[in-house]
Amino acid sequence: MPDSDQRVRFYARYPLLAPSGHSLGALCLYHPLPLSLDPRQTAGMSWLVLSLEAALAGQGSGGSAPRQASADSLGAMNLLISRDQLLGQIEALLAEAGHPPFALLRCELKDYGSVSATLGGRLAEVLMDEAARRLINAVPKSALLARFSDSQFIVLVPAVSDSDLIATIAQRMLDLFNEPFRVAEHRVPLSLAVGIALQDGDYTDVEEIVSDSNMALRMASRQIQSQYRFFDLETRRLAQESYALEAEVRLAIAQKEMVPFFQPIVDLTTAEPVGFEVLARWRRGHGPVVPPAVFVPVAKATGLSAELDLQIIERALEDAATLARVVPWRAMVLSVNLSANLLDDDLMRQRLLQLIDTHALPMGWQFQIEILEESLQDATTGFEAFLMQLVERRVRITIDDFGTGYSSLSRLSSLPINGFKIDMSFVQLLDDPQRPSNKLVATMGALADDLDLSTTAEGVETEPQRAWLVEHGFRFSQGFLFAPPMSLRESMHYLESLHLRSAAIVPPEPSSSSRPDSRWQRLMSRLRSRLP
Repeated sequence: MPDSDQRVRFYARYPLLAPSGHSLGALCLYHPLPLSLDPRQTAGMSWLVLSLEAALAGQGSGGSAPRQASADSLGAMNLLISRDQLLGQIEALLAEAGHPPFALLRCELKDYGSVSATLGGRLAEVLMDEAARRLINAVPKSALLARFSDSQFIVLVPAVSDSDLIATIAQRMLDLFNEPFRVAEHRVPLSLAVGIALQDGDYTDVEEIVSDSNMALRMASRQIQSQYRFFDLETRRLAQESYALEAEVRLAIAQKEMVPFFQPIVDLTTAEPVGFEVLARWRRGHGPVVPPAVFVPVAKATGLSAELDLQIIERALEDAATLARVVPWRAMVLSVNLSANLLDDDLMRQRLLQLIDTHALPMGWQFQIEILEESLQDATTGFEAFLMQLVERRVRITIDDFGTGYSSLSRLSSLPINGFKIDMSFVQLLDDPQRPSNKLVATMGALADDLDLSTTAEGVETEPQRAWLVEHGFRFSQGFLFAPPMSLRESMHYLESLHLRSAAIVPPEPSSSSRPDSRWQRLMSRLRSRLP
């Protein structure tokens, strides 16, 4: 305390917190003159406080700041402060006279949940340690970092509220996350979302600025690619709309308002349908049908995509009988998409198997599931057992959007995969004068032949695209050149208008070089050998 005969004209108090959030005391500054700390001095005091906290908690020496060691030489997580410590620092900054500027960046690994479910908790933590290392290398030395939740970090950059400078820091974060992560033998790409709130004198409450950074993060997370977003009035408006849409989607799924649409899978040579891909649509009251780009990301973000899958699949299995009456005795494929949310959840997988068991398809029809390449990284016995259960039910398994994700060729050949669908992004670049994809698509076709897999080219929209695919040996396709996704009634009219012969057309199958029975036996034997 100052001497009793001295007048205190300046006083600053910095709380000292243990990693658990409990108070260790406070660092207090007194001076007889009416001083004020500039941003640089404020940042220096923050570092002094963190050094004292580390020393008092037995985590370091009193003379060194917690992040002086290299993130490469120590586990990066050990260089972070706790969530409560960081919130305490924000509170201290907000309480200072003059409202010193700072920036709050809330960062989320968007794919953490599926990676954790696939690789397991231990490897997921290795992944988070590497993520922390990259973030530390992206931010200024004055920044404070903490893990905010399982999949989130929060970064406090003191003495800065310049949006251009913070944008540069955020972009550096995204750039460092462009390089895929390596965990054990796995190569894992992860996208990063960053929500930013700037203190320029408007904030006085910790919860308010943390909440606003979360709103900005929510908007950034809705994008497929890594992105950062600043909080502003537009972000608040979009976030409010997002919350309202989320409530509507939850209600729509609860009331089973989602319906299946059907897009024909056709023979490229004859343009006759050999099956349908099932796609989700939302009949929103009496308004127009809502496309999946609006509600699928919401269902994924809220953990409802598996429930959505099952509802669409159940309706499609029921509708198949109606479609089959238009073309009786005609062999057809009914193809459905499975989300990572369903594949990661054993209860949902068992519900799918039960649907297959209780909803028999019409004579000559075959059920097919489409999974993304990333799903092949799941090496758990539960996942492989699920695939074997599908095989036992004569369900075909294909890889959707092939070439846009990541997969191991060894997994592609060892699991019971029947084929893959070439993503429309490659098909639409066929003969593109700037960056043609011809060689790449031809290579995919050769790979399919070598692995004895069927292929379906997605997104065919022009006659030259169709002609090129036919010329290079591709047999099956879907796209707007043939038909868009249609309602059940529209699909019936489509089948009726074609005047199809009743003779069966062979649906997409592996090449004729291997007999189905022998291939089936090989797949079953291969899967059983991998199970305990």
